[in-house]
Amino acid sequence: MGRYVAGLWLTIIAPFIGMIVIGGPDGGVVDHLVLHILMIALGAISLWLVAGLRRTVAPGGPRPSRAIGVTCTILFVVQVLFLIGNAGEAAALIKEGGFHLGEAIFDDPLHSAAAWITPNAFMLAVLAVLVLSVQALVVTRRQRGGSVAPEVD
Repeated sequence: MGRYVAGLWLTIIAPFIGMIVIGGPDGGVVDHLVLHILMIALGAISLWLVAGLRRTVAPGGPRPSRAIGVTCTILFVVQVLFLIGNAGEAAALIKEGGFHLGEAIFDDPLHSAAAWITPNAFMLAVLAVLVLSVQALVVTRRQRGGSVAPEVD
């Protein structure tokens, strides 16, 4: 379970921090189209990781947890929206000429609609990974026999 959660940190949290560092899609460090293609690849990998984690915590899996399963389902839907948003933005960029379009791309209605979905899905995915991390810690501690909260006398 820990490998899946670590993978989600690498495919969702790390790129989120990277986006903040480079200044977002118009930060000038990475071309806008390249950024969306990279995000599509990372989103696809994260879907694979979420599906693997979901199989691990399924009722017949090695570490069953209904709460983690529900959070995985939510994260899966959010990541699909993230992929749709990035694919829409990439399609708009390709339609308008690809690389180095500048501010003109923000007038494209397809790009504007997709650009509304992408950051919102990104933020929800970050939140879901944080929740999954805490849930995985709690489940792992319980299964090892350790207490999650201090006992009261």
